[in-house]
Amino acid sequence: MKGKPRETLGAAVLVGLIPPKASWWTLWANFSFVTLEFDKKTLEDGVDSALASYLKSMTAIRLFCETNEKAFSETSLRFSQILTKLQNPSLEEIEPGPGTVALTLTEDEVGLLVEVMEDHSHLLVRAEGMVNVMAEIYAVALFDGLLVDLYRLCLTFVPQSLATQQRMVSLEQVMKANDIGSLQGQLITEEVDRFGFSSVLEQFKSFRSRLGVDVDDLKVIAPLEQIRARRNIFVHNGGVVNESYLKIAEGSPIAIGEVLSLEKEELNSDISALNLAAKSLV
Repeated sequence: MKGKPRETLGAAVLVGLIPPKASWWTLWANFSFVTLEFDKKTLEDGVDSALASYLKSMTAIRLFCETNEKAFSETSLRFSQILTKLQNPSLEEIEPGPGTVALTLTEDEVGLLVEVMEDHSHLLVRAEGMVNVMAEIYAVALFDGLLVDLYRLCLTFVPQSLATQQRMVSLEQVMKANDIGSLQGQLITEEVDRFGFSSVLEQFKSFRSRLGVDVDDLKVIAPLEQIRARRNIFVHNGGVVNESYLKIAEGSPIAIGEVLSLEKEELNSDISALNLAAKSLV
């Protein structure tokens, strides 16, 4: 931003000691700081852009589900009308009108058509439920990706946050790094990888402890673990409820071994909860 003062932040400088009897060479890194300047607006723009892209994608998911729901509804209605005609055929001879045809079918042929139509109707119902599940999986993936993107952005622009704890850096890492910037990049990558596989509560603790971004409202955080657990059941267990899921989804009426379903209202509620949590971080 023109006319806005640039802010100076610290970059980590390695100060270590090589243990004389270590089975392999390691460095224990305590961090002090050298000058690293950046334009704060670059970070702000990156965060705003990541959030905007995420929210657009979540809106697209809602639109996708609404469009498919309308299509399923229209198709199901057509199937129902045709089935009614097949199940209650007219015995009178009727002259074909505009846009219609007259067919002569045996009772066996009508019975076969009814069976095929009923089977396909059941598939439509199942497909509609699958759309909700797929949307849930993708929504959680978008949210997880946003958290990782925001965390990486903040660590990149505020590298001194890496120094909030003692770190162990291997000699191999130091030798591979051409300069402090390269080593810093390695440390950020390792920290982001660890963050990505943490629980939601641990991730929010990382935002708080490393970056000072605090979300204390339990109404924002509490639903996230259950939403992610539901996604994991769909992805990793075919939707079949297990003990691990019920430990997180306390009070759920579903039993172990039953298949979890997802209604439209539940999907919309989960998307709203994810969006609220995302906005609370920015």
